[in-house]
Order: sequence, then C-alpha cells, then structure tokens
Amino acid sequence: MINLPEVRVSAQRKELRKSTYYEPGDLGSQIITIEDIKKSGITNLGILLNTVLGVNVNSNGPIIGDIRIRSDGFFMPLLVVDDIAVNSLYELPDLNSIEQIDIFKGANPFGMRGASGAIVIHTKRGGTITDNTEYLHIKQISPLGYQQPLEFYAPKYDTPEKRNVQVPDLRTTIHWQPVVQTDSRGEASFEFYTADESTSYTVIIEGLANDGSIISQEGKIWIKDK
Repeated sequence: MINLPEVRVSAQRKELRKSTYYEPGDLGSQIITIEDIKKSGITNLGILLNTVLGVNVNSNGPIIGDIRIRSDGFFMPLLVVDDIAVNSLYELPDLNSIEQIDIFKGANPFGMRGASGAIVIHTKRGGTITDNTEYLHIKQISPLGYQQPLEFYAPKYDTPEKRNVQVPDLRTTIHWQPVVQTDSRGEASFEFYTADESTSYTVIIEGLANDGSIISQEGKIWIKDK
C-alpha cells in the first residue's frame, strides 16, 4: 500500500441555468443538467422524466401523452420552457435541444399554478447547441444533397473585336475542366485561351482509371512572346 499525498483538483464550476422566478436548488428542486442527460444515453424526454422518482409519464414513442408528479396527482404539473408557461405537451422541446431541467415535486415558486408540481425546462443557448455525444444505437447522417456543377469562367476570344481588345488579360488560373473523358485509345483533348503574359503554366491532371486506380500527373507548358 502506498499512501499518496493530498491531491486537490480545481476547475471552473459550470454555472447552472437560472430562472427569473427562483435560484437553482430553491425549494428542493431536482436538477437534471446537460451532463446528466449525456451520461444517461437517453434521447427521449418522456423516457428521461420517467427515470425521476415520483414522476410518471405516459408516452407513445416520442409523443408524451400525460405527465403526473406523484401517483395521486389529479392534474398535470405546470410546464415552463425558458420561463414561459406552455399549455400543451406538444410545445415541449426535443431532448437534444434541452440544457437543464428543474423539477419541483412539492412547494415551488409558481403558487397555485404549480399546485401539482412544476417542470421547468431550459433550452440550449448559443455556444451550447452543438451536441457531439455519440449514442451506440443512433447514427447521424448528413446527406450531401443535390448540387449543380459549377462552370469555370473563362473569356472567349471568338471574334476579332474580342481578340483586339486593349484591356490585358492577366489571369493566373487559366483553365479548369472537371470532366475529361478519354476515347477508346485512352486519349482526350481540350482547348483554352492563355493570358497575355509570356510565362509558364503548371498543368495538373488527376482522375481515376477503369480499375479504380488514381491518376495524377503534373507538367509545365511555356508561352512565348506573341
């Protein structure tokens, strides 16, 4: 046995969400923090509330049908979201958008409105909305969606007037072609107009072969004085 010296761990305490009606922990409220929600692994608000002693929730999947605090409660508890009382269970937010839940099973700061208890929900604010929690039975998928391919802009000197224009063409990126299809001999060609400066251009060709192998080639071409 080795006796280690005293270790003091210090960290900045995460502030609990406050209400305009009370301070956190007043009147024996039970607080469920965002850390508690993450540790539980639960993704449904009704299921989470059912884990609280004295709270009974009847739900059908994600839809909450009824909430009672204490089994002998005749009425539903007062429901408050961001300090605003809601009149319907359909107005309760999704669990993923909730940062803290305060549950009053008895005395509470809402007077007669909270005679059957109160459930106060604080939703996430800016900076806390991102949830990187990974659940074993849920996979988040972000489809790429539909995107129309962009066309690379390049001037067309197809008339004498355009070829004799006095404004110099000083482009640095000359040509980009996303799709180049080779013929039966494996050959392909493309055309482009160079800029007005006499310089060299780097040509990069990338693609895939029929067998899936990657093709990459880089070379240079030189533009002489006109």
